[in-house]
Amino acid sequence: MASANSNYSLRTRQIRIGSTARKPPVVFVVDDEEHIANTCSLILQAAGCQVYTFYDGADVLSHAPTIVPDVVVTDFEMPKMNGLALAAWLREHYPQCRVVMITGHAGALPNVERGGHFTLLNKPVPAQELIAIVKEAV
Repeated sequence: MASANSNYSLRTRQIRIGSTARKPPVVFVVDDEEHIANTCSLILQAAGCQVYTFYDGADVLSHAPTIVPDVVVTDFEMPKMNGLALAAWLREHYPQCRVVMITGHAGALPNVERGGHFTLLNKPVPAQELIAIVKEAV
Protein backbone atom coordinates (compact mmCIF):
# COMPACT_ATOMS: atom_id res chain seq x y z
CA MET A 1 0.00 0.00 0.00
CA ALA A 2 1.50 3.32 -1.02
CA SER A 3 0.84 6.61 0.57
CA ALA A 4 2.26 9.84 -0.69
CA ASN A 5 2.72 12.03 2.34
CA SER A 6 -0.12 14.47 2.62
CA ASN A 7 1.71 17.79 2.65
CA TYR A 8 1.29 18.44 -1.07
CA SER A 9 2.96 21.87 -1.09
CA LEU A 10 6.11 20.48 0.53
CA ARG A 11 6.27 17.50 -1.84
CA THR A 12 6.00 19.56 -5.01
CA ARG A 13 8.13 22.55 -4.18
CA GLN A 14 11.10 23.28 -6.41
CA ILE A 15 14.61 23.14 -4.98
CA ARG A 16 16.82 26.00 -6.10
CA ILE A 17 20.51 25.31 -6.50
CA GLY A 18 22.35 28.28 -7.93
CA SER A 19 20.29 29.74 -10.75
CA THR A 20 18.60 26.52 -11.88
CA ALA A 21 15.54 24.85 -10.40
CA ARG A 22 15.13 21.11 -10.39
CA LYS A 23 12.46 18.72 -9.27
CA PRO A 24 12.86 17.18 -5.84
CA PRO A 25 14.20 13.62 -5.83
CA VAL A 26 11.55 10.89 -5.80
CA VAL A 27 12.21 8.54 -2.89
CA PHE A 28 10.41 5.30 -2.05
CA VAL A 29 10.66 4.29 1.61
CA VAL A 30 9.94 0.58 2.16
CA ASP A 31 9.74 -1.03 5.59
CA ASP A 32 7.28 -3.51 7.09
CA GLU A 33 7.60 -1.72 10.44
CA GLU A 34 5.19 1.14 9.80
CA HIS A 35 6.65 3.44 12.46
CA ILE A 36 10.10 3.19 10.90
CA ALA A 37 8.77 3.69 7.37
CA ASN A 38 6.70 6.68 8.43
CA THR A 39 9.55 8.27 10.41
CA CYS A 40 12.03 7.90 7.54
CA SER A 41 9.43 9.30 5.15
CA LEU A 42 8.82 12.38 7.31
CA ILE A 43 12.56 13.01 7.67
CA LEU A 44 13.13 12.82 3.92
CA GLN A 45 10.03 14.86 3.11
CA ALA A 46 11.23 17.62 5.45
CA ALA A 47 14.58 17.50 3.60
CA GLY A 48 12.80 18.32 0.33
CA CYS A 49 12.25 14.89 -1.19
CA GLN A 50 9.04 13.69 -2.82
CA VAL A 51 8.37 10.59 -0.73
CA TYR A 52 6.16 7.55 -1.23
CA THR A 53 5.81 5.07 1.63
CA PHE A 54 5.36 1.31 1.23
CA TYR A 55 5.10 -1.38 3.89
CA ASP A 56 6.35 -4.28 1.77
CA GLY A 57 8.77 -4.69 -1.12
CA ALA A 58 6.16 -6.38 -3.29
CA ASP A 59 3.98 -3.26 -3.16
CA VAL A 60 6.71 -1.29 -4.94
CA LEU A 61 6.46 -3.46 -8.05
CA SER A 62 2.96 -2.26 -8.85
CA HIS A 63 3.81 1.43 -8.37
CA ALA A 64 7.27 1.71 -9.92
CA PRO A 65 5.97 1.68 -13.53
CA THR A 66 3.90 4.83 -12.89
CA ILE A 67 6.21 6.59 -10.43
CA VAL A 68 9.90 5.97 -11.12
CA PRO A 69 12.04 6.48 -8.01
CA ASP A 70 15.44 8.12 -7.94
CA VAL A 71 16.27 6.43 -4.62
CA VAL A 72 14.71 3.57 -2.67
CA VAL A 73 15.31 3.33 1.07
CA THR A 74 14.35 -0.21 2.05
CA ASP A 75 14.51 -2.54 5.00
CA PHE A 76 16.41 -5.76 4.39
CA GLU A 77 14.06 -8.18 6.13
CA MET A 78 10.40 -8.03 5.10
CA PRO A 79 7.78 -10.80 4.79
CA LYS A 80 6.68 -10.89 1.13
CA MET A 81 9.75 -9.54 -0.68
CA ASN A 82 12.94 -8.72 1.15
CA GLY A 83 15.17 -5.75 0.42
CA LEU A 84 17.76 -7.81 -1.45
CA ALA A 85 15.15 -9.15 -3.89
CA LEU A 86 13.74 -5.63 -4.29
CA ALA A 87 17.22 -4.23 -4.99
CA ALA A 88 17.79 -6.91 -7.65
CA TRP A 89 14.43 -6.11 -9.30
CA LEU A 90 15.20 -2.38 -9.27
CA ARG A 91 18.68 -2.94 -10.72
CA GLU A 92 17.12 -4.93 -13.58
CA HIS A 93 14.25 -2.53 -14.35
CA TYR A 94 15.63 0.86 -13.24
CA PRO A 95 19.43 0.69 -13.23
CA GLN A 96 19.67 4.43 -12.54
CA CYS A 97 17.77 4.02 -9.25
CA ARG A 98 19.97 3.97 -6.16
CA VAL A 99 19.10 1.69 -3.24
CA VAL A 100 19.81 2.41 0.41
CA MET A 101 19.22 -0.70 2.51
CA ILE A 102 18.68 -0.41 6.25
CA THR A 103 18.85 -3.32 8.66
CA GLY A 104 19.27 -4.12 12.29
CA HIS A 105 21.42 -7.11 11.29
CA ALA A 106 24.21 -5.70 9.08
CA GLY A 107 26.84 -7.77 10.87
CA ALA A 108 24.94 -10.93 10.01
CA LEU A 109 25.00 -10.15 6.28
CA PRO A 110 28.66 -10.71 5.33
CA ASN A 111 27.91 -12.04 1.83
CA VAL A 112 25.56 -9.27 0.79
CA GLU A 113 26.66 -7.57 -2.42
CA ARG A 114 27.47 -3.94 -1.75
CA GLY A 115 29.37 -1.17 -3.48
CA GLY A 116 27.82 0.15 -6.68
CA HIS A 117 24.50 -1.65 -6.22
CA PHE A 118 23.37 -0.32 -2.85
CA THR A 119 24.42 1.28 0.39
CA LEU A 120 23.90 -0.71 3.59
CA LEU A 121 23.12 1.13 6.84
CA ASN A 122 22.54 -0.14 10.38
CA LYS A 123 19.32 0.69 12.22
CA PRO A 124 18.73 3.03 13.84
CA VAL A 125 19.91 5.47 11.19
CA PRO A 126 20.43 9.04 12.44
CA ALA A 127 18.26 11.52 10.51
CA GLN A 128 21.18 13.58 9.20
CA GLU A 129 22.97 10.46 7.96
CA LEU A 130 19.84 9.26 6.14
CA ILE A 131 19.41 12.67 4.49
CA ALA A 132 23.08 12.85 3.49
CA ILE A 133 23.10 9.33 1.99
CA VAL A 134 19.91 9.97 -0.01
CA LYS A 135 21.08 13.38 -1.27
CA GLU A 136 24.45 11.86 -2.23
CA ALA A 137 22.72 9.07 -4.14
CA VAL A 138 20.78 11.47 -6.36
